[in-house]
Amino acid sequence: MIVRISPSNLKGTLCVPSSKSVAHRAFIAAACSDAPTLIKGNLTGDDVNATLVALVSLGAKARKTSDGLLITPIGDNLVKTVKINAGASGSTLRFILPLVASLGVSATIDGTKRLAERPIGELLDVLRKHGITADGDKLPLTVGGKLTGNQFTINASVSSQYVSGLLLALPNINGGTVETVGNIVSKDYLDITLSVMRDFGIDVYERDGIFTADGAYKSPREYIVESDWSSAGFFIVAGAKGDITLNGLNINSTQGDKAILNALKAFDADITADKVVRIKSNKLNAFTFDVNDCPDTAPALAVLAAFSNGTSVLKNTERLKAKESDRAKETVKMLTAFDIKCVDKGNEIEITGGALHGCEIDLPDDHRIAMAAAIAASYAQGDTILHGAECVNKSYPSFFEDLKRVGGKVNVLTV
Repeated sequence: MIVRISPSNLKGTLCVPSSKSVAHRAFIAAACSDAPTLIKGNLTGDDVNATLVALVSLGAKARKTSDGLLITPIGDNLVKTVKINAGASGSTLRFILPLVASLGVSATIDGTKRLAERPIGELLDVLRKHGITADGDKLPLTVGGKLTGNQFTINASVSSQYVSGLLLALPNINGGTVETVGNIVSKDYLDITLSVMRDFGIDVYERDGIFTADGAYKSPREYIVESDWSSAGFFIVAGAKGDITLNGLNINSTQGDKAILNALKAFDADITADKVVRIKSNKLNAFTFDVNDCPDTAPALAVLAAFSNGTSVLKNTERLKAKESDRAKETVKMLTAFDIKCVDKGNEIEITGGALHGCEIDLPDDHRIAMAAAIAASYAQGDTILHGAECVNKSYPSFFEDLKRVGGKVNVLTV
């Protein structure tokens, strides 16, 4: 899809989609529960759909209702041999691998070329040590066998999804422990995992890097997936140059990406965060922000830095290189196209604010780069053409429609 974005002043009110981080976990817990669960929320995006399709292939049922999505657990309908396409979703891949292992399923798993490049080797090593066979170390691969033992040790310095995947599988093998080594990255995502598991009846806690889970999944009957702070971040940044109000965000959420508000405070935007979140333009201060625990905020924060008066620094950006794209490289490339001085220094990105100029960008297959570019384009001088803009479907299919709702000038040239 090719999209042209013309300059505008973004102002208005939105309700962003439900959190895909919460949805992945809730779908898995519901599929492994003792009774059906009605999942409520604005559940959209290719990633969460990949997890849902995988669970259905394993024997769960999913039916849309007027209130949400009714998930009937796998139970006695378990399919012992399946083919699963994880698409471009790292969460789907890293959660489904331990899940099929805990269920004793033989699964052939594939995905996009970029997903095949994302690390899973250490997770596979742990599974192999506990009775699982795997015919390779990257996609496509086939895993088989039944998970043995209930005490697992995993390096958490590569991805917290390794830990989350193992934790989500533990109730299927009567509980156990996951001991982490290395510095846990994106720890806030583990808080989401623990929260969802508790909501589905699991006694789960962490002490000194050791996570313990006891009990079997019990359906809460209804479960509401809260709005997504990751998606909201782009419109929060838009509000820092305009005036945006966002409904439905949980200010007490365990989602780590709500930390973007801290960067906005340093930027000295006008922020109201209570029953609604409203961001208005104020001063444009440069800032320094550590994205280690909230790496998905980096592209949006990079655009915020481009709006600032001065030089901003995003710290601990090394992990961005193993996302849907080399997100550090692509963020620098995107802002450079807008004539913003931006330098990748290895583990930090330095951005000097200034006037943005419209440009033409071939987007990587990375939803967060596309959304960041669209916000930047809205405040650039002259039109911007984005090629490959359909990648927003990964998490936020209605993004460009919502951009229009707050005054964005968006023209879809080709679908």
